[in-house]
Amino acid sequence: SKVLYLVAYAWPVVLVARVGDRIGKGIRTAPRDALIADSTEPEVRGVAFGLHRAMDTTGAFAGVLIAAIVVWLLEGDATRLTADTFRTLALLALIPGVAAIVTIGIGVRDVRRAAPEPEPAAQAGASVEPVARGFAQWRRFPAPFWLYMGATALFTLGNSSDAFLAIRSQQLGLTLLELLLVIVAFNATNAIVAWPAGAFSDRVGRR
Repeated sequence: SKVLYLVAYAWPVVLVARVGDRIGKGIRTAPRDALIADSTEPEVRGVAFGLHRAMDTTGAFAGVLIAAIVVWLLEGDATRLTADTFRTLALLALIPGVAAIVTIGIGVRDVRRAAPEPEPAAQAGASVEPVARGFAQWRRFPAPFWLYMGATALFTLGNSSDAFLAIRSQQLGLTLLELLLVIVAFNATNAIVAWPAGAFSDRVGRR
């Protein structure tokens, strides 16, 4: 979907690219987390997820730092991003994206588990309507799952896009280069804290 940014000359193209990007993130996150969980022992799972978060944020740190260097070389202390500079940044962003796809294809192997035993109704050849079966599966989720889903939905509603913070920062007088350096500092802090915080959760518990 990021390829669309290179040919985006109107807002509908940007909208399609953003929606595709968010759908891709939604498809990616659950299997990635499952892969991390299945590949690590429970007693070091916090360290594993902390390392992932640290590496993910380090990538964001390096990416924004490269963007800041490109903006400084092409635009200096400008307050707005030109179309040519934007397309240069979008092209550079494709490189790690393609590298990630190649890495997944070559290096990632699924952790296989034994197939679950079929339910008694299925063994007896009973016919169950798909909709009814779906509702029955939803009811099997425990109360903590629904509490987590509710908390996640509430947090997401209150979590504004960083783009709004960026726009407000520019209104307060930050140049484009200064704004990128603020984001670099934010990501650096996140990367430094994530790994030890994950290790701490291994010692004191997830809650």
